[in-house]
Amino acid sequence: YTEQIIKERAAVLKQTKDSYEIESTINCGQSEELIVQAENELNLARKMLNWKPWEPLASKPPKGQWDWPPTKA
Repeated sequence: YTEQIIKERAAVLKQTKDSYEIESTINCGQSEELIVQAENELNLARKMLNWKPWEPLASKPPKGQWDWPPTKA
């Protein structure tokens, strides 16, 4: 989902240079806010490379770890 958003926004940036048109087309804030969002996504992507959430857990999770709503122990 994130990759799709980034590609769509990049396409908008390639098609137009007018900041008002970019802001209205993307519709997620002002240009400065879009830059902050992009920087945050990049930082998260770098962290995910270190965290490797796609790999199996290093140890077995405690019983009830993934239950919702949490129960009292």
